[in-house]
Amino acid sequence: VHAPRIDVEETLRGIQAALRGYDPAITFLQEVDRSSDRTHRVDQLPALAGALGAGAQCHAAATYHRSPFVPHPLPVPLGRVHMDLAILTSGPLRDAQRIALPLLAEGRVRQFFNLKRALVTASAPVDGLDKPLLIGVTHLSAFSRGDGTLGRQVAVLTEWMASHDPDQPWILAGDLNMLPPGDDPSRLKAEGDLYSAEDKTMDALIPRFRTATPVGELLS
Repeated sequence: VHAPRIDVEETLRGIQAALRGYDPAITFLQEVDRSSDRTHRVDQLPALAGALGAGAQCHAAATYHRSPFVPHPLPVPLGRVHMDLAILTSGPLRDAQRIALPLLAEGRVRQFFNLKRALVTASAPVDGLDKPLLIGVTHLSAFSRGDGTLGRQVAVLTEWMASHDPDQPWILAGDLNMLPPGDDPSRLKAEGDLYSAEDKTMDALIPRFRTATPVGELLS
């Protein structure tokens, strides 16, 4: 939907304030609009990087939704859209690449205008580490309604995570659009229909890799 300009500006200022407050060494961003009609043609990436001042030495970004005109929804279509995943770092950033993820199982016309989900990766040298830190950011599909898309997308992420040597440090962050293991979709009432209680993708993923946030905290 199109957001009022005052909401866009207030939200952007709030994110900038959070970045200045935390002053992170690495920032993972999703849904960064870059001159999209819905957010009044504001290029949010330089505004967010600028909030870190000299602390944001490098950034890598890749598009996962771009179209000169999206005709949906009526009567007020989305129009021009350009949305990125991005990584900001306080030090050098190298070897950035975009890895495409499987698309939703839908018609070709809808696929043409819809999001093209991705994984953006890069490497950053870190003092005290023999190897550069591999970093990735992603945003998996929403509204898949248990059609198998999330499982296929997670398979790509798992392949990336499992492909590194045991002594290779890495971190992956993002919006997985899945509920944690043990959660009950019915607590979300009508929105619970967007999730499949039979989807056990996260159940297989979390035990295999170490999570930054314990599952118990995700459910609290």
